[in-house]
Amino acid sequence: MQRSPCSSVPVRRSEDQQEEIPLSGVRAEFRTALRAEIEAAKRTAATSVTPLVDGRKTGCLPDAFQYVFSAKSAINVPSDSPGELIIGGLPPAEALVVSVEGADVTLSVSVDLGDRVPQATLRSDLVFLLRRLITRIEQSRRKPNPAGDRLLGEVPASGVPEDIADPLLADTQDAAVASSLGRDITFIWAPPGAAKRQTVALIGAQLYRRSRSLLLVCHTNRAVDQAVVEIADRLGAGLGAGALLRLGIPCDPRLREREDLLLDGVVRKRQQGLRQRQAKLREQKRAKQRRIAESERLIGVAAWAAEGQAELADFLLRLHALRTRERTARHLAEEVARRASREAELLALVAEAQPSARSAAEAQRLRGELPQFVDQVDAAREAVSVAEAAVIDARRDYKKALELAPLVARERALPAPDEQRRVVEAVAVREAEAVHEVDVTREALRRAEERYATASNANAIQHRGRSLVFQIRFRLLVARRRAQVAAAEARLDAIRGQLGFARAVLAELKELGCRLAPWRKLGSPATREAHLKRREAERELLAAKEADLDERRVRLECQLAEATKAVEHFRKRHAVEPRGVVARVQPQLAELRHLRAQQREIGREADDLRKALDADLGIRLVATRALGLGRSSSPENARDRFAEVALAQFEARQLATETDVAAREAEVVDCRRELAPIDEELGRIDAELEAIRRRVITGAMVIATTLTRLHLWNEVQDRRFDTVIMDEASMAPIPALWLAARLADSNVVVVGDVGQLPPIKQSKHPLAEKWLGRDVFDASRVRPTRNGGNPPPHFVQLNSY
Repeated sequence: MQRSPCSSVPVRRSEDQQEEIPLSGVRAEFRTALRAEIEAAKRTAATSVTPLVDGRKTGCLPDAFQYVFSAKSAINVPSDSPGELIIGGLPPAEALVVSVEGADVTLSVSVDLGDRVPQATLRSDLVFLLRRLITRIEQSRRKPNPAGDRLLGEVPASGVPEDIADPLLADTQDAAVASSLGRDITFIWAPPGAAKRQTVALIGAQLYRRSRSLLLVCHTNRAVDQAVVEIADRLGAGLGAGALLRLGIPCDPRLREREDLLLDGVVRKRQQGLRQRQAKLREQKRAKQRRIAESERLIGVAAWAAEGQAELADFLLRLHALRTRERTARHLAEEVARRASREAELLALVAEAQPSARSAAEAQRLRGELPQFVDQVDAAREAVSVAEAAVIDARRDYKKALELAPLVARERALPAPDEQRRVVEAVAVREAEAVHEVDVTREALRRAEERYATASNANAIQHRGRSLVFQIRFRLLVARRRAQVAAAEARLDAIRGQLGFARAVLAELKELGCRLAPWRKLGSPATREAHLKRREAERELLAAKEADLDERRVRLECQLAEATKAVEHFRKRHAVEPRGVVARVQPQLAELRHLRAQQREIGREADDLRKALDADLGIRLVATRALGLGRSSSPENARDRFAEVALAQFEARQLATETDVAAREAEVVDCRRELAPIDEELGRIDAELEAIRRRVITGAMVIATTLTRLHLWNEVQDRRFDTVIMDEASMAPIPALWLAARLADSNVVVVGDVGQLPPIKQSKHPLAEKWLGRDVFDASRVRPTRNGGNPPPHFVQLNSY
């Protein structure tokens, strides 16, 4: 199967939706670094859009055309990156970036865009390239990569240089070639120039002569072309046919003339016989298909000739219905136009009459409401008077409460009357007891004094010796009785004082009770003050209501006057009542609106019928033309389309009389039966063509391509090579080089410029810095040892000349 250099872009799948594949070691670090770079690219611009100008065609390849453009801005897209070329007015064209040299961008596109393309836009998906690397890393998770481990310096280099004994080589070139042939890994520091190109070609030629297979990958197509040309020149006639293959689209004109070095050229040459057989079979298939198509067309014509009468009758009925709707729509349009001639006048009249009619209705309403408002105002005024009287009473009660407040406070400070009465009674009992006690003590004193007097006279006469003792004893007794009398009298006085005070308090309580008895229900001053405020608030509310009602009454009277004036003005001007005008004109306007709505509805129905009929007739016309019936004209209206369908039906009936349907059906069956072996053989040829392509790739001793194509396309992923040479390695990301080294069985040769800037990255992730922000000379620890003055033996520095 012939492949276009631009149409073999790998299918893009959404890796974000794939199940997470477990990885470990350096593979996991690579994936994390690449994912971080993808996120950084998404934040800036996941898709790179580059404006291009001054495009010119520079060459043609089978199924592809090369153009060189000038980029209006810096472009960072590796060679062999797929993309889209967008040109105004044309669909996007698949494109492949062949080379980027300064501002010149060489593209290979699948369509011929002419000799000149003034302006275009290149859209390339940088995220897709990074995701493809992740996919390749995940696919290699179960396969060891000893060459990749040596590339990263995790395993020491081994082997010894081979002596090639070529006196024409410079010492450094001899050392580079010898190390590349003998050691399992060699790093060559080679600045751009002839020395580097010659050394890479020498290594390739020596490997070929030793029958060692080689995969040569470069960062750019330009370097791939130079290496292929150099190796072919050095091998000369010793280069076998198909032994050296350049994969991809060359940009060197010398290679376009050497189809024996291009994969597609070699494949086309080996497929030539099969291609011729394939062309013959395809022509036979097309002839059978044409016979089938013609028979099926005539069978379809015969079928439609029998069935189309009913369809044609249905189309005719729908066409009559459409004409009826259109005729009704025209009549309605005429009636609407006739009635609309006075519409402006009627609208102006009703616009003037409606406010007057509303004024008349308003005046009638106001005349009915005003008497009610008068009654409401009178009732509100009476309510205000009642509220004012209530305020006066409340104010009087408040003043009385203030006046009685000291008496109430005094009464509250004194005991209760019943309690005070009990106190008086208790003190009176104590007074009686005290009086009795005084009487008792006075009687005892009298008896003591009598006894003392009697004892003093008797003792003085009879017993002078004992008289003095009795006198002293009776004197003491009298003194004690006198003290008892004095104490009892003192208690009596105190009790009588208490009794007098208690009786005075009781009398005061009786007086206060008599004075406060009529005002017991009055309450406190605070209560009366709150009551007064409520009454005043009620009065204010009623007064405000009265004022509001009165104001509304005045406003209604003014409105009534204005409405009456407006109605009188309309009557004087038109000599009719405004409501009569409205009642007469509005039905006319409503009828006009109804006619317009009916016109719109009929118009919509006609449009729907027309569109549906046009669509169905159009479908039928397409079907009839597919059957080869009717004219080739394109009628624009339903009537003309119906006429075209009717003509096709007439032709179908004529053809049906001349067609043997059974014979045609038998011919279709026979042709389909004869197509089956042709399709089988074409399938075998397609498989053999693909097998030839695989055999060409498998049989080549040297394959050269770009690093981008190696990972994006599946062409060499299943092959193994004795040696992998990675040119321009300092420009490439380390994960891509590591994956390329995986295909080497014996040794890897890394060629690059130690002084060149590392690959460009955007992410600040530590693993992105480690694996994407450095070049392979740093990652392999070759540069540090070289800078320290002790380069490893597998590091060779070429002299630049």
